[in-house]
This record gives sequence, C-alpha cells and structure tokens, in this order.
Amino acid sequence: MYYHNPSLREEPRDQPPVLLPSKGGLSILDWLRQEGRLLEQPIEVPEITLDDDLEEIDDLIGDDFVEDFEMEEEE
Repeated sequence: MYYHNPSLREEPRDQPPVLLPSKGGLSILDWLRQEGRLLEQPIEVPEITLDDDLEEIDDLIGDDFVEDFEMEEEE
C-alpha cells in the first residue's frame, strides 16, 4: 500500500540534504510575541533563609569542626 504525502520525501544518504529556504525573518518567539500568544510569567524567587540553613549545617558538622579549622589557621 502506498500513501502520498508531499511533506515527506526521500533523500539519498550519500548527498548533502536539500535545505528549505526560510519563509520569513521571524523566529518562533518573535512570532508568538507579535501575535500576543506568548504569556510571560513573573519569576518568583524564594526568600533565602541563610541563618536557618547555617544552624542546620552547624548541627550536622558539630562544634569540633570549627575548633579544628581555627587551629589550622593559627599555624
């Protein structure tokens, strides 16, 4: 059974492909902006709670680590 689809065509493997010319100068993003179809959403950046994170890290590492680090700096 043979189906005719003009969008598909066979190209030889040993030859460079035929490139289709661009029909317009707009990129997809530019076209979406021009048509009003691109919905830009605000970026939500979560607040950084560095103090809470530092306390958790200190609990995991322990107090001995700080003392060891200070002793190495003195030498």
